[in-house]
Amino acid sequence: MQIIQQLNDFIYTIFPSVDKGDIEALKSEIEQFYYLSDSTPKIEIEGGAILVSFDETPGSFKEQMYKKAIAFCELGDFKSAKPILEKLIDAKPALSEYHRNLGQIYSVKGEQKEAIDYLIDAFRWISENTHILLMMGNVFARFKDNINKALTYYEQCLAVNPDYFITLNNIGANLLKKGNASEAIKYLERALEVNETYPNSYHALGLIYEQQQGLQKAFN
Repeated sequence: MQIIQQLNDFIYTIFPSVDKGDIEALKSEIEQFYYLSDSTPKIEIEGGAILVSFDETPGSFKEQMYKKAIAFCELGDFKSAKPILEKLIDAKPALSEYHRNLGQIYSVKGEQKEAIDYLIDAFRWISENTHILLMMGNVFARFKDNINKALTYYEQCLAVNPDYFITLNNIGANLLKKGNASEAIKYLERALEVNETYPNSYHALGLIYEQQQGLQKAFN
């Protein structure tokens, strides 16, 4: 199994205990995180990326257990879903979706610190998962009141998928909160170029136009 993490400033966001630029400390931290009971990872730097290789393979999902956990989540029965996901993580920590779903449960329950920890672990196993990046941005924007941190994750999400209209919208909405309406408009209009049926972007633009260009344009 091989995991690829881009060697850029964002890597220090998901491994925050390492000083930026300290490559040896970063390699050590990565090796420690990806160590599995029967395999020590091989860490290489190649072409601006960190390659993490080890013999462990994620294997197939324990389908019945996982489907059961998801069914509980869909019913809002997080109390029943949580221990199943914890057992799955203990059995196969390399499966990102287990971490992501458990992080989402903690976020819904209002336990944002735990949610962030699990979402970061999920991202470490799949470095280009836009759903995780969007969720992390939402946690920081909505629950931690840290718009700058939220924008870090949203922008990384766009680096993976420039046409992710929900992320474009969320960046615009948070720029609006910061009072930067002119930049917000650019992202909101871009979101509507990608998906002209997304109501949140129309709503945010309406709020801006009400302040800047009068009620008629806002109404439209």
